[in-house]
Order: sequence, then C-alpha cells, then structure tokens
Amino acid sequence: MRPSSLIHIFQIHLALPGAFEIFGGAAEFMQALADLAAELRQTTGPKENQGRGQNQQQLGIAHGIENEQKHGKYLSTDLMRRRKQIVARTATEVQNSDEVAQAASLRRLAVRAIQEWRKLPTCATKIPMRIVSLLPSTTEIVCALGLEDALVGITHECDYPPSVLDKPRLTASRISHETMSSAEIDHAVRSQLAQLDGHGSIYDLDEERLRELNPDLILTQELCDVCAVSYKTVERAARMFDAGVRVVSLEPNTIGDIFENIRMVGELTGREDAAAKLVDELNSRLDRIKEVTARVDHRPRTLMLEWLEPAFAPGHWVPEQVAIAGGDHGFGRPGQPSTTTTAAEIRAYAPEVIVLIPCGYYKEDILRQLPHANLPEGWEDLPAVRKGEVWATDATSYFSRPGPRVVDGVEILARILHPEVFGPPDDSQAVRV
Repeated sequence: MRPSSLIHIFQIHLALPGAFEIFGGAAEFMQALADLAAELRQTTGPKENQGRGQNQQQLGIAHGIENEQKHGKYLSTDLMRRRKQIVARTATEVQNSDEVAQAASLRRLAVRAIQEWRKLPTCATKIPMRIVSLLPSTTEIVCALGLEDALVGITHECDYPPSVLDKPRLTASRISHETMSSAEIDHAVRSQLAQLDGHGSIYDLDEERLRELNPDLILTQELCDVCAVSYKTVERAARMFDAGVRVVSLEPNTIGDIFENIRMVGELTGREDAAAKLVDELNSRLDRIKEVTARVDHRPRTLMLEWLEPAFAPGHWVPEQVAIAGGDHGFGRPGQPSTTTTAAEIRAYAPEVIVLIPCGYYKEDILRQLPHANLPEGWEDLPAVRKGEVWATDATSYFSRPGPRVVDGVEILARILHPEVFGPPDDSQAVRV
C-alpha cells in the first residue's frame, strides 16, 4: 500500500470523533498511529516527485502523531489544519493513480469508516478537550455541537441547555435584573464602564477557579463590555496560568456572523461536520420563513425595544430577524451596536407592533418592571399600543444571545407579525402586555 494512500485513510479516520470505535479500541488505535508515524518518517526522503514542502508536512504529521500517542490527546488545531491539507493532496493522488483497483478499494474503506462513525452516538468525551465558555451563546453552541462533556466552566448567566446548570461558574455580575429597575441598571452600567479611564467592568472573573479548571480553549468576546467579562481581563488571566491556552474572541454582528462562529467553534474542537450540519438546519428553517414572508401583502412597522429606560433602538442581528419574519425593519441599525433613541423618533416611526426585548431579560423580568417603567412620552398614543400589539418575550433566549436560538426568535416574530399565516405565538413564546 502506497504511503500517501495510507495517509488518506488514516487522515479520514483521525478526523472522526468515533475513531476509537472504528479501530476497535484505544490500544489498537494508538498502535495504528505509531505504525503510520514510522512509515511517514521512512517516506520523507528526497524523491523526484516529492517536494520539500510535502516532506515537511509529512514530518509535521508524524511528529504530531507521536505526540498524540505519547499524551493520548488529539492533535492541536494547527496540526488538524495541516492534516486536512494532506488529506486533500493525497486524495488527489489516489484519484490520479494508475492503480485503479487499489484506489477504488481505498475509497470504499474510507466511505465505510464514515458510515460506521455516523451510526455512533454523539459523545464529546471522545475529544479530550477542556473548554471554558464565558458567553451564554457559546455555551449553547458548544452543547449544540455535542461537546457538553468537554465544557468545564461557564458564566453565571449560562442557563441553556438546562443540563449545564451544575457546571462551575466563573463570573459574577455587579448588577441585578431582579432587584434593580432598568433605569438603575443603565446608570450602574455607565458608571462602572466609566471607571479606570473607560476600562471598568460590571463583571468579576474568578481567576483562581479558572486556573484550577486548566482549560485548553476559552471562548469569549470583545463585542460588548455590557454582555460579558472583558476580553482583556480574560486574556490577562489566561497568560498568568498557561501560555498555551487558546483564548478565542467571537464578534458576531449579523446572523451570518453567528453561523460563521458556529463553524469556527466546530473547527476549533474537531466538530466541523456537526457545525456544518447545524448551520444547514438553521438556514433551512430561515429559508422556510423567507419563502412565506416574501408573499405577505403588508410588513408592519416593528419596534424592537432593546431597553426600557432609556429606550434603545435595536442593532446587530435584530433588524435582520425582523426583516426575515416579515416586518418593516426601518427602525434600528442592522449590523451595528444598538443605540439610545428618543420619544420623537419613536412617534415619527409610529410602530404598528412593539416587541420588548431588553437585553438579558426574560418575560417575567419585563412584566415585573413594565408597570413602574418611565416609558417614552406619547407611548399611549402609538398605533401599536392603541391596538394592543405590544409583546414581551424572552429576550435573553431569542434575541440577546448570538447563538442557534436566534432562529427561534425569527420564528416567534413571524407568529407575532403574521399570525394569520404562521399562527399566533403561545404563552411560552410571547405574551401581550
């Protein structure tokens, strides 16, 4: 069997989380790795048809395999990328080979391995990785990719899926939605962020606990200091205990960016196929809504209020959610941060539907604070208020978090805006106020 063909088969096997089962057990798997590493080293000498670059790549893979055998861990992300490059090159070699019968046999073996893997239950423990998620959205993404068992630390706000509730929590907030009004929270946030020359924070990070958890990968963000602990704080803490830990910042501004983040997490964790499948499913759900809303006769003017006191107009992916759901998304800034708005701007827009989505709030939080909120002047005269088209929903689940459930948010909006087509939302999704 030619070494390049052997690489092709082993690369496919190594890329699969079910590789241990395919090889019949860890011992056989590690022995196969050792054999491949030895053969790779024997085939990196000078040859007419083998360039220096490929020699170095084969040596790199051999070195990575030997490390994997020694430490019992999967290859690093960089070596995973290098491995994928070799897969593409050697696959081409197999296809162009004169040994047609052998090439066909190799492809059949690879296909069979993939089919066997797809029959296996998803199990994150097969990837010996320790992940800390410092965003509720990345916690949802990690779990959606079947990596919940690899998740060793989360934030105080991470509450979905419910099975993560017992995970160690590494952050705490200095503000409370339960005891403070939206106006008090806004004042506290602005005061905290203004401290230390604009580098203050409303969150605390348990750096000692983070060090004890010893993660390989930390997922965080730089998009918004109000949404999560400061990226600089995380990066500084990571450097103090392990120079090798990878800190990855995710910065989504649109739904497309959110889907790219899902793919990125998949790549970082060896779950590319699961990420691609998830994104395809989410896109299919959005396409079904777009197909229907493309035919609606009227797109109601829709105000998504991202904060109560002061009133905030929507930004980032929220206007896009409105547009897909069949509403007019003229009030807001697509792909840009949300910003304060005025009573005059709201009156001029004359919204026909208002959906209350204060960042981080659940329906219960909104309903508790709304009677005491100082709403924009002229609120009672707005068309949406007069017609009873003001809604409260779980903002934190479906609109604030840039994760898979933004698609749920679009589906809920479609029910609010076009109940004659999609059916009205049930009380678990949204309630009139």
